[in-house]
Amino acid sequence: FDQLKNESERAENDRHDDLIGAVLGHFRLEQRIASGGMGTVYLASRADDEFQQRVAVKVVKRGMDSEEILRRFREEKQTLAQLDDPHIARLLDAGATADGRPYLIMEYVDGVPIDRYCDQRRLPINDRLRLFGLVCEGVHAAHKSLVIHRDIKPSNIFVTATGVPKLLDFGIAKVLTGGTDSPGTIESERRLTPEYASPEQVDGGPLTTASDVYSLGVVLYELLTGTRPYAFVLKSSEEVRRVVCRAVPPQPSEAITRRAGARRGLTPQPPATSAEATSAPADTGTGPLDYPHTHRVSSTRLRGQLRGDLDTIVMTALRKEPTRRYASAEQLGADIGRYLAGMPITARRDTWPYRTRKFVARHAVAVTGVTVAVALLIAGLIVQTHQKTQIQRQRDELAATNLRLDQTRRVLVSILSGAQSSDKGPGATLGEVLEDAAHGLLVTPPEDALTRAGVNEAVGKAMMTLGMTERARPLLEAALAEHQGLPPASAPRLAVETELAQLLYYEGKYAEAEPALRGLLARAREASGGAATSLEGDILNALGAVLRMRGSFEEAMSVQREALSVRTAVEGAQSLACAESLNNIASIHFSSGRYAEAVESFRLSLAIRTAKLRPGHPMLLATSTNLGLALLRAGDAQAAIPFLEASAAGWAGAFGPQHAGINVARTSLGQAYRAVGRFDESLSVLRQVQDWQAAGSAEFTPAQLATRANIGITLAKRAAKDGNCQEAIAALESVRSHALFGSLSRGMARQALSALAEACELCGRGADATRYRNEATGFAETR
Repeated sequence: FDQLKNESERAENDRHDDLIGAVLGHFRLEQRIASGGMGTVYLASRADDEFQQRVAVKVVKRGMDSEEILRRFREEKQTLAQLDDPHIARLLDAGATADGRPYLIMEYVDGVPIDRYCDQRRLPINDRLRLFGLVCEGVHAAHKSLVIHRDIKPSNIFVTATGVPKLLDFGIAKVLTGGTDSPGTIESERRLTPEYASPEQVDGGPLTTASDVYSLGVVLYELLTGTRPYAFVLKSSEEVRRVVCRAVPPQPSEAITRRAGARRGLTPQPPATSAEATSAPADTGTGPLDYPHTHRVSSTRLRGQLRGDLDTIVMTALRKEPTRRYASAEQLGADIGRYLAGMPITARRDTWPYRTRKFVARHAVAVTGVTVAVALLIAGLIVQTHQKTQIQRQRDELAATNLRLDQTRRVLVSILSGAQSSDKGPGATLGEVLEDAAHGLLVTPPEDALTRAGVNEAVGKAMMTLGMTERARPLLEAALAEHQGLPPASAPRLAVETELAQLLYYEGKYAEAEPALRGLLARAREASGGAATSLEGDILNALGAVLRMRGSFEEAMSVQREALSVRTAVEGAQSLACAESLNNIASIHFSSGRYAEAVESFRLSLAIRTAKLRPGHPMLLATSTNLGLALLRAGDAQAAIPFLEASAAGWAGAFGPQHAGINVARTSLGQAYRAVGRFDESLSVLRQVQDWQAAGSAEFTPAQLATRANIGITLAKRAAKDGNCQEAIAALESVRSHALFGSLSRGMARQALSALAEACELCGRGADATRYRNEATGFAETR
C-alpha cells in the first residue's frame, strides 16, 4: 500500500513539475527521486542518444544567490569531479537552468539508504561493521583530496543491490556554503542536519575531517542500536547547541538496555522537556524494535556484543573535542577491522578523572559550593584526630605487616620442603607437595587471618589448575570465610569468589558458573569505577570460556575480545594474559569451524608465549599443538607438521615419553603425515599412541577405538598406493563391528567407513564397497 501511495504521490508531483522533460546539459529529466530543503533530485537519461547513461540531477531551490553559488560550482567542480573512489557517487557536471537555478549532475546510485539496507536484510552486527568499514574508506579517500562532506547521514549513504555503499553529495555542502562557515543560525546558513552534526558544526567553529568522523560515529551508533544518540524536542538553535555540545549520550550497549526496558514497560520514559530526554537515544523510525528481526539476536545478546570494544569505538568517534576523536576516518575503519579480526583496538574508554573534570566543568558553581563546605568539615575532623591516631596506626600496621611476612615465609618454606617429609623424596610430584601443604594448613594454620586467607587461596588455586577440584574447594571456601567481614566489592574478597566461580568451570558446572561470573563482573566494574583492572580481565576470560563450553560461540567471542581489550590496557599487548585471551579466541574460532581465523589467533598467542616462557613450558607446548591441529583442519597439513613434531618432541623432553600431551600431538601428527602421503611415518606414531593407551587402561576405551580407526584409515590410504588392501579391511571391519563404534564422532565414523569402502573396491569386493559407502553417508557431519 505504501509503495502504491508513494508512486501515486510521485506521479502527481511529476504532473505539476515544469522541469520534467526538460534537458539540462546532455540529460533529459524523467522523474523526481526526492525533494528536500536544498532542492529536488531527478532521475535523468542521456538526451542525445549517443550512448546510454542514467544520472541524478539535483536542482537547487529558488531564492539562493545564483551568481555566488555558480562561482563556487566553477571553483569546486574540478576538485569534486576528481573524487574517484568506488564508494563515492561522483559529481559529473554543474550548471544553471534557464531561470538561473543551479543544478548538479551526479552519478546515479540505484539503492537504498544504509540503515534501511541493513534492517531489510536483517544483517548481523559483523556484516553491518564490514559495510560501515567500506564507507570509512570512501570518506578517507575524499579527505585525502582535502574535501569534507559536512552532512554524512544514512540518507546520504546508499547501498546497491550488490552490497556496495556509495556516499552521495560529497563536497556539495562546501560548494553551497563556501570554504568556511560563518556565525549565524543553525537552520539556514550552515545547512546541517542536527541529529548528525558535530559540536563544532552546530557551534559555528572551524570544520575539519574530524567533523565527518563525528557524523560517521552517529551513523555507526544508529546502525548498531537502531537509535540515534540524541533526540530533540523543538530543534531550536539553543536546544541543538545544548544537546550536541554538552549532553553525553548513553553507550550503545546502554541504549539497547533502555530501549528493551522501555518496550517491556520496565523503564519509565523521561518527560519530553527534561535534560535526559534530549540526551537519550531517539527511535529512528526506520524499522521494528524487535532485534531478532533487525540483527537476528535478542536484546540481551545484542547488548553483550556491543559492550566493550564496540562501545569504546563508537564513543571515541562521538567525543565532543575534535582532537580526542579518531584522527581520521581511516583510523576509525582500522579499529573496526581490528575488532572483526579479534585484535585489540587502539581506542580507549574515557577515564574516571576525565569524566570527573567534565562534570565539574558543567556544574562549576554547585560543585565549588559543596566542595568548600565538605572540605571545611573534613578539615576540622582531621585536625582533631590526625595527630592522636597517626602514630598508633602506623605502629599497628607495621606490627601486623611483620607478622604476616613472618608467617608467610614459614608457610612458603614448609611447602617447598614438603617433599622431604614425603615418602617420594626428591621425586615427589607437585600434587603430592600441595597435598602436604593443605594438610599442614589444616593442622597448624597461620595466626593472622589475612595470611590464612592468602595461603589457602594460593594452594587451592594451584590444586584447581592441576585438576584436583575436590581438594581445592575446601581451601578456597576457607579463604573466602576469612574475607566475609570485608565489603562485597573489596579486591581480596572478589578475587577469592572469582576463583570459586572458576572452580565451577573446572568441575564442569557451566550453568552455575555463568551467573556467578556475570555477578562478579558487575561488582568488579562497580568497585573500579569503570577503570580497567586485571581482575575484570580474568573474570571476562573465565566467562568467555564458560560460554564457549555452553555452545554460545558468538557471545563467547564478544566476551573474549573484551577480555583481550581490558588485558591489553592493563598488562600490555605482549603479556601472558593477552596470550591466554588470544588462545581462547582461537579456540572459539576452532569450535565454530573457522579454522583460518583460529590459525591466526593461535599464531599470535604462540609468539607471545615463545617470548615469555621457557622452552618446554606446558602452555607453550599446548599452543603449538593447537596451532598444528588448526592448520591441519584448515587443509594445510604440510605447514602443520613442523609444529606437531616440535610439540611432540617438547612434551617427551620435558615430561617423559608417556605424558598425555605427547600422545595428543602424536595423534594429530599421524593424521598430518597421512594427509601428505607419509603413510609409514603416520602408522609409526599412531601405533605409539596405541601402545601408550593399552598400557594405561585395563579396559578397551573409545579413545583406543578411535586410534585403531585412524590406523585403519592410514592403511587404506596406503593400500591405494601399494595394493595391500587386506590389512586395511581387517583393521577397519574390526572397528565397524566393535561394540563401541557408536561412541566415535560422526566425522571419524564417516572417514572409517569411506576408507573401508575404498579398500573393498580395491580388492574387488564391489557389493561390500557399496554397502559401506551407503553407511558412510548416514554419518554426514552437520555443524
